Amino acid sequence: MESGSAQEKKLFQIEKTLKQQDLSITNQRRLIIAEILRSGSHFDIESLAAEIRLKNPKTARATVYRTVKILADAGMVKREMLGETHSHYEVMEQEHGHFVCTSCGKIIELACPTLENFLATVSETHDFKIDRHSIELFGICGKCKRKVRKGGVK
Repeated sequence: MESGSAQEKKLFQIEKTLKQQDLSITNQRRLIIAEILRSGSHFDIESLAAEIRLKNPKTARATVYRTVKILADAGMVKREMLGETHSHYEVMEQEHGHFVCTSCGKIIELACPTLENFLATVSETHDFKIDRHSIELFGICGKCKRKVRKGGVK
């Protein structure tokens, strides 16, 4: 989770981008964006909608879905499947991958300069411009691994 001033700065940047695209900044949209930024990690729309409804019961679930779609279409949030049956989203900052625990569902962000250098080299070798990438590595996190060693269930 980020400090209040960092969140406010991102909120301002997102609002500015939306205004440049002739999209209005309603109080409900501002609440949704602020909640996304407050979460500080991956979120799914249903959990986000439930949290928003606690703060403002008048905000419809459809409004949350539309706002997240607008943000995704504008490149401000990124949709990820991460091995589940529903999408997760996250605020776009820099391209990165994910470790996904197949036991507990934990998601760990993978930012690796070596990986970025590798992708740059491969794209140059093949004369290919990468616009975006998605890298998910599935396995078992350290906590679940320790449980298995101690005789716990998968």
